[in-house]
Amino acid sequence: MRVGCYQCETVFARAPSKVMRSSRNFCSRFCFFKYKEGHPNIFPKSTANPILEPTKELAYILGVLKGDGSVYKINHHGRYEYLVALATSEEKFARSFSRAISKIGLKPRESGWKKYHKIVANSKKFYEWYKNLNPRDIEELLSREELVKEFVRGFYESEGHFHIYTRPHLNHTHTDRYLNMTNTDKSLIKMVEGFLVKLGFNFNFHEYQRNTDLVEYRLDIHARNAIESFLNMTSPCIKGGWA
Repeated sequence: MRVGCYQCETVFARAPSKVMRSSRNFCSRFCFFKYKEGHPNIFPKSTANPILEPTKELAYILGVLKGDGSVYKINHHGRYEYLVALATSEEKFARSFSRAISKIGLKPRESGWKKYHKIVANSKKFYEWYKNLNPRDIEELLSREELVKEFVRGFYESEGHFHIYTRPHLNHTHTDRYLNMTNTDKSLIKMVEGFLVKLGFNFNFHEYQRNTDLVEYRLDIHARNAIESFLNMTSPCIKGGWA
């Protein structure tokens, strides 16, 4: 795609994936350092002190990060940014994630291109905490039912799908409903399945060999009452339509 240089405004071509990684794009190293000279705090140190105690917001954030979200660091010539991020085409989802990370003490900022929204926040403390989490830590953190519900909501908004489709049946049209959550991490899907059992839901587990290198794991339900109960319990901001 074509973007404008943040320093000299020259329009140049850049890969969409690289545009999504930064709200500032430069046509050359010269422009980057020229801009940096006049803006010494272009990559400020992370001073955010997030609340990492068990809260509904933190549980929701973890659910999102185990799906579409990400936590990573970028080296800007010796100075690091420790980013908590979500890129999505769903504006409601982006706003929901932004509100949640604000409530735990992070300072979200938004960037993006075309129909995509990207929410990022800089926090070394959160980065180190998240990278040291293991499945047992997450299970201990989500000790209360309300926290499990929020984690599942975040994971569903990231990795879930809800479909309504029709098919001919005898002399009329039959409507089917289908809700699933998919991921390539089997241990993660099994952990989510355990959380769903605690909440009273029995999802079906499936394993699909997508290609020689990729195996996909899926949890799904088809019963109308179960789907309606799940959506009422989680109240997702997206993927919750009903008919």
